[in-house]
Amino acid sequence: MSAKWMFSLPIIAVLVLMLGGCSSKSNVTKIQAEDAGTTFELRKGDVIEITLAGNITTGYTWEWVKPDSSILDLQGEPEYIAESDLVGSAGVQVFKFVANSVGSEELNLIYHRTFEPDVPPLEEFKVQITVK
Repeated sequence: MSAKWMFSLPIIAVLVLMLGGCSSKSNVTKIQAEDAGTTFELRKGDVIEITLAGNITTGYTWEWVKPDSSILDLQGEPEYIAESDLVGSAGVQVFKFVANSVGSEELNLIYHRTFEPDVPPLEEFKVQITVK
């Protein structure tokens, strides 16, 4: 065996071990507006990524209506991705949740202006989540 291949074998072994570890990663379920009303089954540790259209420049934002006790944890702040660099352009908000305990609950997001608490939301998005 040439010296070139002998040097490469340890590197290849490390890469195989690293890639093998990736298979144990949590499952990511991507959810969009057309999935409203659907039931999703997850395992503990799985991630839900919800993408909903909106335009935060109008003052409206999607917000999680968190139950008193939740089987889900919101991961960081929702991300807003604008469709363009133009001022006032629409975009999407992306929420990431991790399933942290076994159970079932309705995941509810509302599209409203947080500074108008007495005004009903413009839109609502609901899905049923079951974690096993």
